[in-house]
Amino acid sequence: MAMDVLQWSRHYRCFPGQGGFDVAGLVRHAVRAGYTGPLSLEVFNDVFRQADAGRTAVDALRSLRSLEEAAQLSTLPAPAVPSGVAFAELAAADPEPVRVLLSRLGFARTGRHTGKPVELRQQGAARSLLNAAGADRREGPARAVRSRAMADADGGLRIALNVAPGPGDRGARPQHIALATDDIVATVRRIREGGAALLPVPDNYHDDLEARHDLAPGTLATLRELGILYDRDEDGEFWHCYTATLGRVFFEIVQRTGGYRGYGARNAAVRLAAQHTADRLGLPART
Repeated sequence: MAMDVLQWSRHYRCFPGQGGFDVAGLVRHAVRAGYTGPLSLEVFNDVFRQADAGRTAVDALRSLRSLEEAAQLSTLPAPAVPSGVAFAELAAADPEPVRVLLSRLGFARTGRHTGKPVELRQQGAARSLLNAAGADRREGPARAVRSRAMADADGGLRIALNVAPGPGDRGARPQHIALATDDIVATVRRIREGGAALLPVPDNYHDDLEARHDLAPGTLATLRELGILYDRDEDGEFWHCYTATLGRVFFEIVQRTGGYRGYGARNAAVRLAAQHTADRLGLPART
């Protein structure tokens, strides 16, 4: 964003370690000069004001601990380097509908906890824990959502963090899990045949897509038929679609071709509007 220093200072400050300034070097010099007092954070940021205060405080404490390590004020063990996602946990007070959806997506039960109502479901390298002890309260995605995606160098680990203004009740936050495929058309046809409900995409989305991209008529027809969204950049293409929201969880099926490293951000507004409309009007999902 093109802003002057005053706008950045009043609205877009970040915690130590999240920006480009050498805050650790400044603290190191201050401590070596004899400073022994406390360190405090004064962060003017519109996102933090709108977000849950508890989560922001946890993020702040994490940044101070990282600053302490970076400034060489303490010795901490070397951080572990993540190599992928071990599992995604789904909390549901009534697990049966989620269990059915996972089965229709191709996830088979491969384990069960001996002392808790938790079961492991797996499809290839993708693993999900279904936890029947969690709260389950539906909330339509009707508010503004800020999103920031993170990935390691080779794209093997991708995590998208979403923040929406509102109460800090974890039970009210939708759970969104993306599953990668090498052939999204075949995958969508298979899960539709299995009875999984997909989010209906408005027809005018694909009309707009036809105007923005030079897609083959057959490709466009397939995207329209299956409710698949599309994006591209200078490196490659991105194909994705969503299941209907069940309770407060939905799945995204994605396929990347070429060197595309984004997340289809230009389609987010279409997805949010479709989810909100389907939730508010009780529209049937596409099957």
